[in-house]
Amino acid sequence: MKNKSFSIFLMFILALTLYVLNSTAQYEDYTQFNLPKNAKARLGKGELTGGTRGIAFSPSGNYLAVASGIGIWIYDVETTREHALLTGHARAVRSVSFSLDGTLLASGSLDGAVKLWDVATGENIATLEGNIVLFSPNGTRLASGTSTIIKLWDVATRENIATLKGHTDSVNCIAFSPDGTLLASGARDGTVKLWNVARRRNIATFTAHEGFVRSVTFSPDGAILVSGGAHEIKLWDVRTHQNIFAFEAPTGGVQSLTFSPSGKTLAYISLTDVNLWNVVTRTNIATLKGPGYNLFSVAFSTDGTTLAAGSWSDRVRLWNIGTREEIATLEGHTGWVTSVAFSPNGATLAAGSWDGVNLWSVTEGQNIATFAKNLVGVSSIAYSPNGQRLITGEGHPVSVAQGMEDGTVNLWDVAAEENILIMKSHTNWVYSVAFSPDGHTIASGGGRFGDYGIRLWNAKTGERLKTLTEHTDRVSSVAFSPDSNTLASGSWDNTIQLWDASAGQHKKTLIGHTGPVESIAFSPDGRALASGSRDSTVRLWNAMTGTHHKTLIDQARWTVSSVAFAPNSRTLASGSADGTIRLWDAVSGAHHKTLTGHTGDVESITFSPNGDIFASGSADGTILLWELRLFTTWGNIKQIPVIDSTRHLQFASSSVNILIPAETVLLPNYPNPFNPETWIPYQLAAPADVSISIYAADGTLLRTLEIGHQPVGIYESRSRAAYWDGKNALGELVASGVYFYTLTAGEFAATRKMLIRK
Repeated sequence: MKNKSFSIFLMFILALTLYVLNSTAQYEDYTQFNLPKNAKARLGKGELTGGTRGIAFSPSGNYLAVASGIGIWIYDVETTREHALLTGHARAVRSVSFSLDGTLLASGSLDGAVKLWDVATGENIATLEGNIVLFSPNGTRLASGTSTIIKLWDVATRENIATLKGHTDSVNCIAFSPDGTLLASGARDGTVKLWNVARRRNIATFTAHEGFVRSVTFSPDGAILVSGGAHEIKLWDVRTHQNIFAFEAPTGGVQSLTFSPSGKTLAYISLTDVNLWNVVTRTNIATLKGPGYNLFSVAFSTDGTTLAAGSWSDRVRLWNIGTREEIATLEGHTGWVTSVAFSPNGATLAAGSWDGVNLWSVTEGQNIATFAKNLVGVSSIAYSPNGQRLITGEGHPVSVAQGMEDGTVNLWDVAAEENILIMKSHTNWVYSVAFSPDGHTIASGGGRFGDYGIRLWNAKTGERLKTLTEHTDRVSSVAFSPDSNTLASGSWDNTIQLWDASAGQHKKTLIGHTGPVESIAFSPDGRALASGSRDSTVRLWNAMTGTHHKTLIDQARWTVSSVAFAPNSRTLASGSADGTIRLWDAVSGAHHKTLTGHTGDVESITFSPNGDIFASGSADGTILLWELRLFTTWGNIKQIPVIDSTRHLQFASSSVNILIPAETVLLPNYPNPFNPETWIPYQLAAPADVSISIYAADGTLLRTLEIGHQPVGIYESRSRAAYWDGKNALGELVASGVYFYTLTAGEFAATRKMLIRK
């Protein structure tokens, strides 16, 4: 026993040493930051969604705030690692702004709310109105734009002290003069207005822009106001209100502009590049290649040495202004997720989005491959039955030169990440694709400008076999029956069509939806067909006869964007445009659970082959993984036998899930960081006496959780994992910091780290 204890102690010391030596070990897994209730992991950081002030340096220069589809990411500038994620907005964040002392952060969102955050704790301390926001230079006032008006707020009291009216269309951008006495605003009505903050009145209106004004900024001395629009960049004398200079904007117009702290350089961005303009000589002095397409925001650090630019292609790039060299790229953000699909063995999740295809390891939560980056608008994806191929339907590509034209269907070798077949026949965007379960046929549905047909392809040769023309509007979804004999198609013409998949003959039209059909899915047993529609309903049909069985109503009255059956054919999930997921009993039609956490339309849902988890992909740019057994307590749930070649877990068919891991494993605790409680999951390949010991960073034993004798199984859910309440053996809450936990199970021992953040 002494030898065993000594071995465990050595293991702990080794883990501690590795932690100290590895400078990156102090950073926690960002996939676990502020997870929604009941979610297991988040894949991707969300779409970058900010406007002209979508990124901001803290006054100290230590942190960079980035607006995204799910909240505000705070990055450590020196290490470029994720520091925190602030969540609470119901929709995408448009703008961020730090207070003068850096203690507060304000964010404006498409949900119409402005939130004030305590930077040290990440706590939301106030909620005001607006969707764009900016602190005054001294930090005592806050300006927010909402629709055609601008509101001024007292930061200390959170009271609205003024409402500025005058624009006739939405306010896009705002800027305070350096002394805080003036406020400039630009709007979609093409005007720039100058306001006296103390008197709360408009003192000048500039109407020289054609199209809407996207960005305004003052020079550091307050003498010049610069405005950028679709065609021109204009400099205005703040004292005389006269236009003193103008030059042509780059193609696509100006998205954002800002002065360097010295006032000598004006940085402005087009769709693809960052331009540096000398204010004295009035010439362009450098062009920095942007982090992708559709740049939206640019910002200087307080000392002027670093420039950051954010892109809707989901990267933030940092440059050294002195050398004009790139010093870092912040990645991990993903575009609008349109489609998700598990590999047949359940080890990998593929996600199609507006910026390509990402493959994720389900067990590790890490991005393991990215391809099809030359495509913009991967609208649908599907795995081949053997998991070796992936089919994608595309919208429009960035580069026609690479052979990816509008209306193409592409077949990819997953291991090689190579395109091996290009199928051209659609005349415009392809909105839906599906592999037949026997692997012989690919189906694709068209969806724009008159191409509303369905194509059937030979999956090996890419030869077009049939063209099915019955729909009169976009074919939003196609699905094969489990026996591959029937193809179902859902359309914006409000109908569902059933086809003989081999003969290509029309069998039946299913009528009942009163709005466009967005998604369809066969149950794994082949008996039922589910459809989701913009009429806020899910309809269940008899897959054999086409007769209507039940109508499930989304009580929130939002579009039902996606539907999917669990492997047991009893559980049905539906994703909604309000960002929620609903779980239903597919037999009785009873609604059992509504899951919240996405801030955008839930575009796609898919279940893992063993039915343990399901994934939801959203317009917010993230994928959430959910553990199904936390919610499904009804019915006799039977699992489909499958072997996961990566995790080597074997599932047996029975009324109870029997999971036999190939090896005993200690898994990462969740949530992590946490305050004050956490769950510690593990797997047992053999029965054992289980205990978990909690250590401080210096090796001091704080607490031992005696679990007792446990049988073989997976102990991952909150009802089965070990639970620690954050207290030591004396019942005292431990302080913030890094801790280690060691699992002892028979002869097995393993150690991991965790973080308490208060």
